[in-house]
Amino acid sequence: LKGYIEANALNSRNAPMATRFELWPRVREFLADEKKKCLLVLGDSGSGKSMFAGWMLNLFLSQHQKRQKGEVSDEPNQNQRKATKWIPIYIRLQEFAQRSDQDLEK
Repeated sequence: LKGYIEANALNSRNAPMATRFELWPRVREFLADEKKKCLLVLGDSGSGKSMFAGWMLNLFLSQHQKRQKGEVSDEPNQNQRKATKWIPIYIRLQEFAQRSDQDLEK
């Protein structure tokens, strides 16, 4: 994704802006924990959720392709290797909200 700006996040909607943190390192830690099963990114409209999800999808797919080709990965540590073994599934929920129940049953 050209022009991607690193995502920042807050622990809650009412948290002070001074408590912002870089999102990717936290997500990487989450994904490296084998007890974790699902990651859900929430935020206001236009806050960058889709852009971040697309960036993660591209990262995971490029890492997968490197492993398939036997290329040495640029993964710096074991946590990152575990994090990139996830299967990325990108679902735009907005598209489901615009469909009728009959469309979804097909």
